[in-house]
Amino acid sequence: MLNKGYKFRPFIELLLVACAFVWAGAARADDGQIRVFTVYSYNAPWSDKIRLAMDRYFQSQKIKTVRASYFLDYKGLNKKTAAARQNELEIAVNVVRKFSPDYIVICDDEAILRFLPMMYELNKPIIFTGVNGLPSSIPGLDSHRKLITGVFERYPMKQTLRLLSDISPRKIHKIKLMTESSDTATAIIDSIHNYFENNDLKYTLEKDLVSNSWIEWKEAIANCNTAGIVPWVLLPFDIVDPQGQPVSFRTIGDWFMENLRVPSLSIVDLIIEMGVMASVAIDPSTLGNGAAEIIAMNHLKHVEIDKIPFRFPEQSAITINKDATDRLGVKIPIELLEYGRIIQSHGKKKVAK
Repeated sequence: MLNKGYKFRPFIELLLVACAFVWAGAARADDGQIRVFTVYSYNAPWSDKIRLAMDRYFQSQKIKTVRASYFLDYKGLNKKTAAARQNELEIAVNVVRKFSPDYIVICDDEAILRFLPMMYELNKPIIFTGVNGLPSSIPGLDSHRKLITGVFERYPMKQTLRLLSDISPRKIHKIKLMTESSDTATAIIDSIHNYFENNDLKYTLEKDLVSNSWIEWKEAIANCNTAGIVPWVLLPFDIVDPQGQPVSFRTIGDWFMENLRVPSLSIVDLIIEMGVMASVAIDPSTLGNGAAEIIAMNHLKHVEIDKIPFRFPEQSAITINKDATDRLGVKIPIELLEYGRIIQSHGKKKVAK
């Protein structure tokens, strides 16, 4: 489910991991610590929430850990030749090997698709989390089930459409999915289409926009305004201008606030701060907590990895952008004030909770 924040250089990360290995080398399992290596596809704040949730759970269970991590710059990898991509992945796998982990945690679809096949050779328990694809999309799952289990990320479709109906009683019945092009985006789009195809809904999906072009995004929003279509913003984290330069969240958010004239949805609360009206999202803390629980089941209760079922968390968080609802003349239902989070655009002061 997001660059969900800041950018880091993967080779700096590799050096930091190497330093962590040297620093932690003496603190091996003799003192009861377990070694956990985490691979992220997206950086802070998304990955920070996963990491902190794992930390809190380990502390609650009095599990001592030595931790290290690697940021997979999948956007950078996609721009390299096949040989260069393979070389960088091999370097990363060697860093994991030298760390000698007891458990490997892999976050998001991008890391799963690129890293997982090479991780199997380490013969260590692998826990994935935040995967939007189906179990069949995970490489080598059937033949390596004894090594791997994890937490899928499923966006709460029913709650999202109910929220749209509650907060926007206008006769709008068309939705357009809008996203950057990425592995995660493809998995999310497939899951949304699958839900619509298998349920009798009053909403229909228009043609998706899968593009990294800021020009095309603006054109799509303009068309939604004209045709009365709800834009459902999935992943807008790798949008570029005509010169190929990244478009900042602030720029996108300011433009959304000035130009969105119809109700809009998102799947990540961060996007709400960019001017989108409402979000029903899976909290990344839930994904981190689930991964840590699986490790604890294996480490403390000695449940074999292949006996730990996949998890499909249903807990979701509703966030409403008051600036957007005010601009559209939409009233927030009383019940949403009780359990939803109400914010103003660009992360300003929360006005209710």
